[in-house]
Order: sequence, then C-alpha cells, then structure tokens
Amino acid sequence: MCKKTAHQKVSATLSLCVLAVAFGGTRDAMSTIALEVPGIGSIPMELHQAAAPNAVAELTRLATAGGAARLHRAEPHPPPGSMGPPYALVQFSIEDGAAFQAIAHEGNAKIQRGSVCKIGGASDVFISLAKHGEHDGWEASMTVLGVVPEPALSELVEQKILALPRHDFKHPTYGTVMSMLDKELPCRLTLSS
Repeated sequence: MCKKTAHQKVSATLSLCVLAVAFGGTRDAMSTIALEVPGIGSIPMELHQAAAPNAVAELTRLATAGGAARLHRAEPHPPPGSMGPPYALVQFSIEDGAAFQAIAHEGNAKIQRGSVCKIGGASDVFISLAKHGEHDGWEASMTVLGVVPEPALSELVEQKILALPRHDFKHPTYGTVMSMLDKELPCRLTLSS
C-alpha cells in the first residue's frame, strides 16, 4: 500500500509539471497587471511570459510606470454562424506605446475566450470575448499575452463595457466595420498586488 501511494504521489507531481509546461510554465512565469477603468473597475490580466516574453516584459514595464491607455472599442458577439462583424472583443490603446508597438509578433498560441492579445504593428491590445471560435486563425498576426480570468471577464468586460453606448465605424483604409464606444474611456495599466 505504501509503495502504491508513493507511486501515485510521484505520478500526480509529474502530471502537474507536464500541465505547467503545457500552459506556459509555472506560476513564476506569470505576472498579473490590471487595466483600471474608472466607472467600470479593475480588470486583471494574467500575463504569460513564456508565450510572449518581449511583449509581456514591455506591458509589465508600462504597468509598473502606471501607463495611460484609452478604451475605445467594444464589439458584442456576432450573430449565430457569423465570424463578424461584430467581432466579440474589447480593445484599448496604450498611450506612449511606441516601444510596445515595435515588438514583433511572438508565439502561435490560439486565441480563446478571455485571451489578452497584442494587435500586430499597433500599440493596441484586445480582450477576446469569442465563444465559438470567432478568432480562429487570428494568431498568425496577433500575439497572445495572457488571459482575463472569470468572473472579471463576464462581470466587468462583457456586462459593463459592452453595455456602454457605441456606434459603428468603417475603417478608412481597410473597410472593416468596427463597434466603437461613443465616448472613449481613459484608463491606466497598474501592477496587481
């Protein structure tokens, strides 16, 4: 009985190690920052350093400095069977984000519901609200930095931000129809305690 118990403990420990490696390393390889949005709350973002070391390092540096941002896009879920528009995401731009913008695409993690993603060639970040694979294939140009955990994803991002007044806007260069907030919200990146 003792041998079996010891074997089970070793097996369980190895299983946990395999899971840690599969999901971007151990807890030590993760940092948590927050997007502080007045009137909405503090949206935690768990950043996975192994997935995008350069982008995560710069975003963490910006949060350490209390970097300013502005929340400007809020896209509800598309109708059943559609991949958009709307595109099931919330997007913010980082002020003074030139160094963040210059970071090349990293990794190939699949974008899932709650993923925090850097938009290629921009100082913008979006939080995926996709429930049905609406962002499949976007990982080719978007860098997955981490995740917004529940209940913050549902309670703050979906329920509060998507409830704000918004309007459609057609991008002048690409023709993409986007759902933009009627009034941009100034916000701040901070380190979470």
